[in-house]
Amino acid sequence: MSNRLTRLAPLTGVVFAVLAVVGVFTGGESPESNASAAKVIAYYGTHRSEVETSSIIFAFAFLFVVLFAGSLRSYLRRTPSAEGLGALVLAGGVLM
Repeated sequence: MSNRLTRLAPLTGVVFAVLAVVGVFTGGESPESNASAAKVIAYYGTHRSEVETSSIIFAFAFLFVVLFAGSLRSYLRRTPSAEGLGALVLAGGVLM
Protein backbone atom coordinates (compact mmCIF):
# COMPACT_ATOMS: atom_id res chain seq x y z
CA MET A 1 0.00 0.00 0.00
CA SER A 2 2.79 2.42 0.87
CA ASN A 3 4.56 1.76 -2.42
CA ARG A 4 1.36 2.53 -4.32
CA LEU A 5 0.91 5.82 -2.45
CA THR A 6 4.52 6.72 -3.19
CA ARG A 7 3.92 6.21 -6.90
CA LEU A 8 0.69 8.23 -6.90
CA ALA A 9 1.95 11.10 -4.72
CA PRO A 10 3.36 13.19 -7.61
CA LEU A 11 -0.12 13.30 -9.13
CA THR A 12 -1.17 15.62 -6.32
CA GLY A 13 0.48 18.39 -8.35
CA VAL A 14 -1.88 17.69 -11.22
CA VAL A 15 -4.85 17.65 -8.84
CA PHE A 16 -3.72 21.04 -7.48
CA ALA A 17 -3.53 22.53 -10.97
CA VAL A 18 -6.97 21.24 -11.94
CA LEU A 19 -8.58 22.45 -8.70
CA ALA A 20 -6.93 25.87 -9.01
CA VAL A 21 -8.25 26.32 -12.55
CA VAL A 22 -11.73 25.18 -11.52
CA GLY A 23 -11.61 27.54 -8.53
CA VAL A 24 -10.76 30.50 -10.74
CA PHE A 25 -13.60 29.86 -13.15
CA THR A 26 -16.13 29.00 -10.43
CA GLY A 27 -15.73 32.30 -8.62
CA GLY A 28 -17.29 34.45 -11.31
CA GLU A 29 -16.29 37.98 -12.14
CA SER A 30 -15.87 40.20 -9.10
CA PRO A 31 -16.76 43.90 -9.06
CA GLU A 32 -14.22 46.41 -10.33
CA SER A 33 -11.83 48.09 -7.92
CA ASN A 34 -13.53 51.46 -8.31
CA ALA A 35 -17.05 50.11 -7.63
CA SER A 36 -18.97 51.63 -4.77
CA ALA A 37 -19.30 49.84 -1.45
CA ALA A 38 -22.99 49.25 -2.08
CA LYS A 39 -22.26 47.51 -5.38
CA VAL A 40 -19.61 45.30 -3.77
CA ILE A 41 -21.94 44.31 -0.93
CA ALA A 42 -24.76 43.64 -3.39
CA TYR A 43 -22.48 41.53 -5.58
CA TYR A 44 -21.30 39.33 -2.73
CA GLY A 45 -24.82 39.05 -1.36
CA THR A 46 -26.11 37.89 -4.73
CA HIS A 47 -23.20 35.58 -5.61
CA ARG A 48 -22.57 34.19 -2.14
CA SER A 49 -22.73 30.51 -3.11
CA GLU A 50 -20.33 30.98 -6.04
CA VAL A 51 -17.79 32.75 -3.85
CA GLU A 52 -18.07 30.13 -1.10
CA THR A 53 -17.71 27.27 -3.60
CA SER A 54 -14.65 28.89 -5.11
CA SER A 55 -13.11 29.36 -1.66
CA ILE A 56 -13.68 25.73 -0.72
CA ILE A 57 -12.16 24.53 -3.99
CA PHE A 58 -9.10 26.73 -3.41
CA ALA A 59 -8.72 25.37 0.13
CA PHE A 60 -8.61 21.82 -1.24
CA ALA A 61 -6.24 22.92 -4.00
CA PHE A 62 -3.75 24.30 -1.51
CA LEU A 63 -4.00 21.16 0.58
CA PHE A 64 -2.92 19.23 -2.50
CA VAL A 65 -0.03 21.62 -3.21
CA VAL A 66 1.31 20.98 0.30
CA LEU A 67 1.05 17.22 -0.33
CA PHE A 68 2.85 17.69 -3.64
CA ALA A 69 5.60 19.72 -1.97
CA GLY A 70 6.07 16.93 0.57
CA SER A 71 6.27 14.38 -2.22
CA LEU A 72 8.81 16.48 -4.10
CA ARG A 73 10.86 16.94 -0.94
CA SER A 74 10.89 13.20 -0.40
CA TYR A 75 12.14 12.70 -3.95
CA LEU A 76 14.82 15.38 -3.62
CA ARG A 77 16.12 13.97 -0.32
CA ARG A 78 17.29 10.85 -2.17
CA THR A 79 20.29 12.77 -3.51
CA PRO A 80 22.51 14.43 -0.89
CA SER A 81 23.30 17.44 -3.09
CA ALA A 82 19.60 18.37 -3.42
CA GLU A 83 18.59 17.92 0.21
CA GLY A 84 18.63 21.67 0.90
CA LEU A 85 16.50 22.28 -2.17
CA GLY A 86 13.99 19.76 -0.85
CA ALA A 87 13.64 21.70 2.39
CA LEU A 88 13.14 24.90 0.39
CA VAL A 89 10.43 23.27 -1.74
CA LEU A 90 8.54 22.09 1.31
CA ALA A 91 8.78 25.48 3.02
CA GLY A 92 7.54 27.20 -0.15
CA GLY A 93 4.60 24.84 -0.44
CA VAL A 94 3.60 25.40 3.17
CA LEU A 95 3.93 29.19 2.85
CA MET A 96 1.84 29.18 -0.28
